[in-house]
Formats: sequence, C-alpha cells, structure tokens
Amino acid sequence: MKKGTIWIIIIAIIALVVMWFVRINNSMV
Repeated sequence: MKKGTIWIIIIAIIALVVMWFVRINNSMV
C-alpha cells in the first residue's frame, strides 16, 4: 500500500469518529 492511501484511510476514520462524537454530544444536550 502507498502512504497516500494509508493517510486517506486514517483521515476518513478520524472524520467518522469526530462526527460520531459530535452526534453523541448533541443528543446529550
């Protein structure tokens, strides 16, 4: 695998985690 594709996967996972975390915070309010 190229480093570029690895970074794209890492960024995509981080983005999903951030969206999931924000959704939990919004539902708790």
